[in-house]
Amino acid sequence: MSTNRRQFLRRLIAGSAAGALAMHGLGQIGKAESELEGLDFHDLSGVDKWAELRKLFIYAENQAWFNTGTLGLMPTPVVTAIQESLNQLQKGNYNPAEGVRSSIASLLHAKLEEIAITHNTTQGINIVAQGLKLRPGDEIILCDQEHVGNAVPWLARAKRDKLRIRVLEPGPDAATTLLRLRALVSRKTKVIALPHITCTTGQVLPIADIARRYAAEVPYIFFDGAHGPGTTELDLPAIGCGFYASCGHKWLCGPAGSGFLYVREDLLPTLQPIVVGAGSDSGWELNSNLQTLNGWMEGARRFEYGTQNRCVQEGMMAAINLQNEIGREDIHTRVRALNGRLRDGIERLDWLEILTPSEAESSGAMLSFRPKDMNRRLSFIRALQSGQGFRIREVREAGLDCVRISTHFFNSEKEVDDLAEWIRGWRE
Repeated sequence: MSTNRRQFLRRLIAGSAAGALAMHGLGQIGKAESELEGLDFHDLSGVDKWAELRKLFIYAENQAWFNTGTLGLMPTPVVTAIQESLNQLQKGNYNPAEGVRSSIASLLHAKLEEIAITHNTTQGINIVAQGLKLRPGDEIILCDQEHVGNAVPWLARAKRDKLRIRVLEPGPDAATTLLRLRALVSRKTKVIALPHITCTTGQVLPIADIARRYAAEVPYIFFDGAHGPGTTELDLPAIGCGFYASCGHKWLCGPAGSGFLYVREDLLPTLQPIVVGAGSDSGWELNSNLQTLNGWMEGARRFEYGTQNRCVQEGMMAAINLQNEIGREDIHTRVRALNGRLRDGIERLDWLEILTPSEAESSGAMLSFRPKDMNRRLSFIRALQSGQGFRIREVREAGLDCVRISTHFFNSEKEVDDLAEWIRGWRE
């Protein structure tokens, strides 16, 4: 880690932790700063790095947050960015947030023109699902582990325009998943629309292999990337997909109501803007003599419309910038290490079934499991939800009735070990 980055993080952690203490009435800022003077920021590497970075987050008392897959905790620099932007808004500065598009483009290794700023992943999915030029009888491939945000937009489009849905059941490893997908693709397949990482079991699908194998065969390849940024490095041009939708409020630890959509530049003409307004068009006239819509804005901006919340956008930009400063690769390694630590702690239990694949390339930041005995699943979930302050996600999708644990860089080894110990000691 460079000297500049170490100095930046030291100032950031000290200032943010002091502010957090002050906001919660735990003392004056000066006192909080003095309490931090003795902390060791010498290198911010290894265990020390994560212990100190944890101070950027405001934790509920006696709670271990294992639900980043639903909503990530916002670090205090993000909260501060939102507050400062809100203050500027009250002073009349309502211009769009500067820099947010470039920070997203850099995160995805994409062009500025390929990024649309959205409010969430689902909005990005709808832009693609409703805007593609499809005809009755065309086929769309989804999977049986979809989040409602990817399933419903495509189901609605299929119902409206008499399209056919074919369903992939992911295999226990990447190779099996690819074989099963091959059996579904036909000359009628116009869209492959799959999750990058399933919301149910956290299975990582082989998206680069899918995009590469079907680039010449299937016109439109889309990935629901809600769980991608913040858990894995993304080079979307290298991956080769046409569309990728994600959000800022999960693994990036940004604010709710923030998201983005990647539309590969050569596919922009194929995607019709459906919901439009101020900012979407390239010019219009409306009077008794002339009613004209000249066309759309250049690039993916055409899918943005109306008044935007610059406070949320600046919060997302602050979240991305913070992860850049910490080191995205370090974060991704940390996430997987904690997830592997939990698996190691519970995988030998003969009464427990782990649903997340064990293959390294098919697993990442989430681990899903359940009792093998169907009659014990609900009592296990309820006990864990009301147990030792573990905030988890119950998964009812696809009839799984399981528990999903999300580990992020702010979680500690002790939290993971405490959870594993609780599971090992559970008795109905």
